[in-house]
Parts: sequence; C-alpha cells; structure tokens
Amino acid sequence: MKITCQSCSAKYTIADDKVRGKTVKIKCKKCGATIVAGPEAESPAEAGGGQEWLVNVADGDQRSLTPAAAADLYRQGSINDDTYAWREGMAEWLPLRSVPEIAAALDAGGEPAAEPSAPQPPPAEMDDLPTRMGPITDFAAPAPAAAAAGAG
Repeated sequence: MKITCQSCSAKYTIADDKVRGKTVKIKCKKCGATIVAGPEAESPAEAGGGQEWLVNVADGDQRSLTPAAAADLYRQGSINDDTYAWREGMAEWLPLRSVPEIAAALDAGGEPAAEPSAPQPPPAEMDDLPTRMGPITDFAAPAPAAAAAGAG
C-alpha cells in the first residue's frame, strides 16, 4: 500500500500484509505528522457500499472512510467542504465535493451540522425567579453581649 503524508506530501510504502484488516498509525519521518493507514476494501460490498478513501479529518488525523462514513462525519460537523480526500492511484488530494462518490453521499445525507450558537436563554418561567423569591436579607447571629445578657 502506498500512502502520502497529508502535511508534507512525503510518500511511503507499507506491505499490504501488515495493514490487511487493521488500521495502522505511523509517524511521518519528515514532518512528524501522524498518518493513518486503514484496511483496503477487497470489494465494494465489503467496504460498506463503496471503496474507502483516505480523508484528512484534522491536522495529523487521516482516516480510511467509505463515502457513507464521510457523509456521517460531514453531518456531524467533523469535516466540511474544505476537507480533502485521496485514494491510491490519484495524483493529488481533492476536496470532498470534487470526488463524485463522496459528493453524492454528502448530497444524499443532508446538510452539515450547524455551527454552535450562543447558549439559549432560560425558559420564561425562570426569568422572574429572583422577584418571586423576594428580597434577600442578611441574617446575623446576635452579638455576644446580647446573648450573655439573655442567659442570666
């Protein structure tokens, strides 16, 4: 299997028998980035409906994903239209939408997760809690002299 570091484009070859059926992480000797090499699908049926692609999920985090799995990560917001994918035989990494199989899965899966927004305000019935409770007053212990006078 031939793999390429997403960070610096260094190329490596790993014996197929060392990665068959497993996911292997190696460190790039040139830049130190983590490269993940996953199992090669032997047939489209075994790969969950399509061949796996190496997808650059985050800096130093490359995963072997089927188009359907990539669409799931897209909907979760883990990857977006600026994410790149590659598989053996390609000259270079391509944006997800430039890969027909992945683009079709993204379009079939719906919209990506929305950006996190500001926290929602409390429900209306909680807005008046301080006024329903009334004013808060300080309760102080009686002065020591007053306590002694009352004991005698």
